[in-house]
Amino acid sequence: MRRLTNQEVGNRIGLTHTAVSRIRSGQRRSSVSTIHAIAEAFGGDVELLVRYSSEPSPDHWVEYLERLMVTDGAAAVPA
Repeated sequence: MRRLTNQEVGNRIGLTHTAVSRIRSGQRRSSVSTIHAIAEAFGGDVELLVRYSSEPSPDHWVEYLERLMVTDGAAAVPA
């Protein structure tokens, strides 16, 4: 499976490709509405997205997002 581009992700969740890039890299925290848009567009678990987005380190957040956005929703929970 291929990694969706930032533009493709942005089109699905209503953000610019720049905003998606910052979210994917952990440089930007997501709002609750963005978290819900990600979960709806990619089948992610809202609870995990909220928990990971509030952690001090963005590692789990970035890993989970990448799994969602590469597999288009068939993500496994990061270890």
